[in-house]
Amino acid sequence: MVVPAWTIDDPTALDNAVQKFKNTFSANLALITNGQFQIQNANFNAIWSQVQSEFGTAGIGQNDPIAVAFSAFMTSMSGSDRAAFEKLLKEPKMAAALPVTKKLFAPDGRASVVVASAFSATWTGGGIPAPVSTTNASVDQMIAGRAREASACFETSVALGSKLKTARGTGKVAGPHYASGQIASARLRNVPGGSRQEVVYDPKALADAVSKIAASVAAGQLYIFGVLSGDNHTNVGKKFPDPEHWLLVFDVVKGQFLFWDSDSSTTELSMYPSWGPGIGILFHKSDRFSTANGGSDFDAIQNNHHLHWSTRHAYQVYVARPLS
Repeated sequence: MVVPAWTIDDPTALDNAVQKFKNTFSANLALITNGQFQIQNANFNAIWSQVQSEFGTAGIGQNDPIAVAFSAFMTSMSGSDRAAFEKLLKEPKMAAALPVTKKLFAPDGRASVVVASAFSATWTGGGIPAPVSTTNASVDQMIAGRAREASACFETSVALGSKLKTARGTGKVAGPHYASGQIASARLRNVPGGSRQEVVYDPKALADAVSKIAASVAAGQLYIFGVLSGDNHTNVGKKFPDPEHWLLVFDVVKGQFLFWDSDSSTTELSMYPSWGPGIGILFHKSDRFSTANGGSDFDAIQNNHHLHWSTRHAYQVYVARPLS
């Protein structure tokens, strides 16, 4: 496969805008890097670290059945994989050697309360919160966190935008600001010869919309964009024009829109390693408004991701809402 050229205008200005955005959240950069999965990831990291440390102390290697079972569960977080691991953990020899692990996997009756409190403390209000506490981390909290956070892309994008507005101290940005239920008469079309779908627009109306949005963002207005996520609009059960996912647009450089993806692990541009997880770029190219850096890049999408310059989840924009 021939990799097309990556075409960017003013990469220095783009990088400066990203670093300025990240510096705003320097007191808790996990807001950016963990995205909507603050509770899940904080507990995951604590559990992984403590269990691996205890495995090492107990002389359990990575190929030992219990270590393999632990890795399988932490990857899937499924009930069946948890049961398989806990069966091994209950063996008398293991239970005696792994007291910390046993405690982490013990039933946590307060998990749902802790998760609700942590979610509220993280996302409510305009301040930058402290990182999620893992003093009493548990597997139940990790699972409950995942359940609460899995569908939180819209509310966390709005919440992070509110925190950014507070930090910037810009107040209300004078309008009018472009807002549309569907940008430029956006509609869905099946891509010939495959299972993918594309968003198609009225090209003239799209150019006008992108120009107006760019002017607003350049003036300091934040936007929430509703997007088609991945290969098609059926992979999460939502029907067009109800967006599958939402992105927070925080800056624009020469028509290139910088966004924060709350599903941060799916957007981490390899060509900009200093940006880290969660930061991506949207382009208006080839009569599209998407993460594709041109037509050939749009054509090379598989399993919901662009094949060139990983890691880039594929998004196509069709709803634009200015953040009030």
